Amino acid sequence: MVISDSSTLIHLAKIGRLDLLKKLFDRIVITPTVWQEVVERGGGRAGASEVSDALSKGWLEIIAPRDMILFPLLKSELDDGEAEVIALAVECKADMILLDESEARRIANIYGLSKTGVIGICNSSAPFSNRAIFFKKNLAFHNTICYFPAYGFGSKISR
Repeated sequence: MVISDSSTLIHLAKIGRLDLLKKLFDRIVITPTVWQEVVERGGGRAGASEVSDALSKGWLEIIAPRDMILFPLLKSELDDGEAEVIALAVECKADMILLDESEARRIANIYGLSKTGVIGICNSSAPFSNRAIFFKKNLAFHNTICYFPAYGFGSKISR
């Protein structure tokens, strides 16, 4: 099981590459809070229609965590979506979680969760010999990663 946080979905949608998730993982799980963040509250923004389409096509599924002990503990350090993703991942022994925010990644490490983010997904999707071409052709990808420091990921990229 691969579980995604909202930031990964939004950033991949911004660069027009949400399809990479289906190609790499076949099926993605999100939590109800991630659905709310991306689709219900994100209507009209990047990711909203793409995530809704993925659900209707059947390669994206919504599952809520049942363990209501861990979730409130995680909420003290993370936003609701990240807390719910990590709680579900621990409960279901997920194969991987998709998130980019540094504090969420730090906490995922504490629970021994395997994780990757947008850069890892894009890097995994192209054969090694084609990675430079992929990144050069995807200027939107460069523009997206310029904003990652706002999410606590990486360092500021200057142009």
